[in-house]
Amino acid sequence: MRIRFALSGALLLLLGSYVFAQEITATILGSVTDASGAAVSGAKIIVVNTDQAIVLRRLTTSASGEYVVPLLPIGHYEVSADAPGFKTSLETGIELSVNDRRAVNFVLQVHGLSDEIKVEAEPLQVDLQSATAAGLVSGTQDPRTCD
Repeated sequence: MRIRFALSGALLLLLGSYVFAQEITATILGSVTDASGAAVSGAKIIVVNTDQAIVLRRLTTSASGEYVVPLLPIGHYEVSADAPGFKTSLETGIELSVNDRRAVNFVLQVHGLSDEIKVEAEPLQVDLQSATAAGLVSGTQDPRTCD
């Protein structure tokens, strides 16, 4: 009787630990580079669960431009990457299932200058109707003394 009880207990413990060992989360990982392929270290990564409309994680990339976001509940996500001097990049429609390891890599574009330079000037008035010349400088006249 005791042996049967001990075996039942051991079986229950094994099954219980198996149930608790089941992972019900997922991971998003990736890298952030610039257009030339160089790693962007210190880029801000924001992970949003779009099912609940909440920010779940904020982190920065490593010196090699990589990031890992483990233990995310299953669901739908969007991930953004941002770094000084670069445009923010956003990846949407990421669906995570149990035990997923989803790679989301970013290639950041340099943030262009948004300054607009506008040059305006009055057009030069040219008299096309008259054939008279006014203000001509003769070959013997010093142009520095003309008024």
